[in-house]
Amino acid sequence: MSGYSFVDPYLKALAKAVLGGMLPYPDFRRRRRVRRAARELVVCEPWPSDAQTTGPNAAQLALLRVLYLQKQTRRAARTRMPDAAVQMARSSLEACLLGLYCLHTDEAVTRLREASIKAAIDAVSYLLDLGLLPKEVLDEAVAVLGKTRQLPTPKNMAELADGKMPGSGVISLYKRFYQPTSTFFVHANASSLLRHVKADSTLTDKPAFPWTYRSAVRVADSAVGVLAAAVAEHAGKPSGEFTAYGDAHIARAFTPVAVMFGKGMRHSKKPSRLLPFVREVWALRRYTHSGQAVADRPQVREQRVRASYGKISQLLAEVIDADLDSPEARVFLRMTDYFASRLLNDIAAEAQSLVEQEPASESGHTDTA
Repeated sequence: MSGYSFVDPYLKALAKAVLGGMLPYPDFRRRRRVRRAARELVVCEPWPSDAQTTGPNAAQLALLRVLYLQKQTRRAARTRMPDAAVQMARSSLEACLLGLYCLHTDEAVTRLREASIKAAIDAVSYLLDLGLLPKEVLDEAVAVLGKTRQLPTPKNMAELADGKMPGSGVISLYKRFYQPTSTFFVHANASSLLRHVKADSTLTDKPAFPWTYRSAVRVADSAVGVLAAAVAEHAGKPSGEFTAYGDAHIARAFTPVAVMFGKGMRHSKKPSRLLPFVREVWALRRYTHSGQAVADRPQVREQRVRASYGKISQLLAEVIDADLDSPEARVFLRMTDYFASRLLNDIAAEAQSLVEQEPASESGHTDTA
C-alpha cells in the first residue's frame, strides 16, 4: 500500500495472464524435445514380474500413459471435440497424480495390486445376479487372489504428493482443474445437465463449453512436465527442462470457473455497465494504495471500503445479468463481505504499525540530538 502507480502491478499481472491464456503458444520443437526426453525416462522394459515391480516402475508406466494422453488431447482439440479434449486432459492429470503417488508411497504397488484384484472381482460379480456363479466360488477366488482394496482418491494422491514435493502446487492443480472438469464434463449432476440450457432458458442439443481447447491442451502438456520432472529427480537425472515446460503451460491455462465468468461477461445484456465496474475497482485500488485508507479514521475507512465493495457487487450483477436475491448471489455477497473484512484488517494492521514506529523514530531523533 506504499504509493500508487498508474499501471497497477496486479492489473499488469492479470492482463498478462489473460493474454497468455488467449494467445497461441507455439512450442513444437520444445514439445518434441521434452517428449523425447520424457520417453527416455521409461526404462522398465521388459516389464518386471509382480514380485519385482516397484513404485518407480509404475510411475514410469504412468508417464508413458500421460505422453499418450497428451497426443490424444491435442487430437481432440484439433478436431473440435470439446468433451473429448477435456476428458483426455483430465485423464492426463489423473495419471500424473497416480504416477506421483507411486513415486512417493512405499505401499503403492501393493495398493495397485489390491485395486486390480477388486476390479476383476467386480467385473464378474454380475454373474452372481444371473445365477451363473455361486457366491462360494467367488469368495474362494477372493481368498486365493488376496486382499482387495480401492486406490486412494485423486484428491488423496494430490495431497500426499503435495506434501512430499513442497512448492510443487500439485494440490492446486487438482483443485483448479481436476475438480471442476469432473463436475462439468464427467459426472452426471446439475452442473453438467445445465450445460444444455441456454441463457434465455431454451434448450440446446449441443451443450455449452465452460472451458477452452487451449486450456485443455495446456493441462495435458503440464501433466507431462510435472510427472517427467518427478521421475527424473527420483532417478537422479536433470529435471529443470521438464519443470520449466510444465510451469510455462499451466501458467497459460484458464480454470473453468474463470472461463465461465468471462463468457458471462461477454454475453452480458448490459455491457455498458462494464466500464463503471472497472472504474469502481480502480477507485478502490487508488484509495487503498494512496495512503488515504491508512490515514482515515477506522469508521470512515470501513464505510468507504464496504460501500465500494457493495457497488462493485451491484455493478457486476448488472453486467452478467445476475439476480442478487438468488442463493448463488447471496453466497457471492458473503464472500465479498469476507474480502472486504480482510482488506480492512490489513489496512488497520498497517496503520497500527505506523503508529508504533512513530515513538521509536522520535526517540531515535532525541538520542541523536
